[in-house]
Amino acid sequence: MQSGPSLVLVGASHRTASVEIRARLATVMPTLTDVAQEAVVLSTCNRVEIYIDGGTASEARSLTEQRLANLLAGAFPQLRPCLYILEGRDAATHLMRVAAGLDSIALGESQILGQVNRAIADAAAKGTAGAFLFRLFTTAIRAGKRAHNETAIGKFPTSISHVAVTLVERRLGNLAGKKVLLVGAGKIAQLTAQVLHKRETPQLAFINRTAERAHLLASEFNGRAFTWAEIAEALAWADAVIAATASPEPVLRTRDLSRRLAAGSRSLSIVDLASPRNVEHDVAELPDVHYAGIDDLDMSLDENLEKRRAAVPHVEALVDQNVEAYMRWRHHRQMVPLITDLRSKVARLADEELERALGALGHLDPDHRHEIALAVHRIADKLLHEPTVRLKSPDAAAHGYDHAVRHLFALSEPEPVHGQVLR
Repeated sequence: MQSGPSLVLVGASHRTASVEIRARLATVMPTLTDVAQEAVVLSTCNRVEIYIDGGTASEARSLTEQRLANLLAGAFPQLRPCLYILEGRDAATHLMRVAAGLDSIALGESQILGQVNRAIADAAAKGTAGAFLFRLFTTAIRAGKRAHNETAIGKFPTSISHVAVTLVERRLGNLAGKKVLLVGAGKIAQLTAQVLHKRETPQLAFINRTAERAHLLASEFNGRAFTWAEIAEALAWADAVIAATASPEPVLRTRDLSRRLAAGSRSLSIVDLASPRNVEHDVAELPDVHYAGIDDLDMSLDENLEKRRAAVPHVEALVDQNVEAYMRWRHHRQMVPLITDLRSKVARLADEELERALGALGHLDPDHRHEIALAVHRIADKLLHEPTVRLKSPDAAAHGYDHAVRHLFALSEPEPVHGQVLR
């Protein structure tokens, strides 16, 4: 049995599901934030997860799966094996490993910290994150910052942008004088441009639905900008394409390559860093097109990988420390109302009996009355000492002490810590 609300995580990542499945889940997970008293959705290129807290673990799990089954209809039986479900300490450990970059495609990737931060900020703004999940996410963010500031995992930074550029470089032989087209103008596109700009002076070009943003990046990195109407011309110009937009639909299609195909020109390397895919599936089947999606990236191309791997034990230790601190805080917060209720009831009963007894002993002087009162309260405190210690112990919930005490002493259930109810 567990004390108070239960932490549950339901999700899918690059380790369990394809880009297409993650994209499908990403469209429905945000609609599940009403299944429990608290809920936070973490959605990135590599994963989509919902953290829920409230009711019992079995309630949260079954209700979430039921809602997913309804939303995904006939597709759920095929998607269900891609989901992982973690509870309690395991769920907390997972989030802190994610924040520290231990569960990213690129080991030690720091961008995930910003995504974790945005997830809890969005949930707080929408009113779906309360005390338990807010504390969990802020603890995870602190653990991630410490990992990147105090260990070698942050001294040798990487990202999927680094790996994508290295892959393109390997395919083209070198980047000197090569033409690289960046599709998109968001954070990933900007980071990729920064990585490219430090390499062997490739020619850069940018294209984006919003032309102004493409022109801004072109100006920053001494490149050129294409308008979206010039997509076919841009693809014909490029030796390599790195796509990274937030579009829910493919933005690069087979027909966009018509000019290049008609000219029978040189091969084209395409790296798609988006989830869902930015590149239409059939493009990968075209002759002389070398395609790689985000899940196809070869992390062995990361030249600093071994240096960051050496830091993993230190990062794991930081994660364990923060998980332990969070679980202690969580247990304390859940047990305080019970301990308060128990001590209040015993104190009230002691006062009632003391008043009755002293009323029958009206001949006693004030000093004797005081000594009797002290004795009664000392007895109550001593009787409550061991139960209080047991309830504060980390394994109290596992032993069901909380439920047993409320039942044996006829204590009413406390008001929820959260602002919502399981529904």
